Amino acid sequence: MLESYDGSKQWVGAENLSNLFELFSRSVSCVLLSACYSEEQANAIVTHIDCVIGMNQEIQDRAAISFSEGFYRALGHRSSIEKAFEFGYAAIQLEISKSSRLR
Repeated sequence: MLESYDGSKQWVGAENLSNLFELFSRSVSCVLLSACYSEEQANAIVTHIDCVIGMNQEIQDRAAISFSEGFYRALGHRSSIEKAFEFGYAAIQLEISKSSRLR
């Protein structure tokens, strides 16, 4: 799903996303899809982009945000994509731990 200029949501199929990212294949090295069940779209995009991270199940908003924060923070500190993924995963685990202590 993408957002249009007027803020409305529009469904975009996996093939169309793949075609879109083909246009960026020389300048984009990694795509993060933080939407639930985005594995199909990730599999389509990876034909043009070296690294694509998608979700094969539901993900809560807070977990997706935590992953993104850890992932992009690590990339900002010049970590590899693989290491950034590990930081993102660790951020989710910390969020889960923090949430369970608050109950």
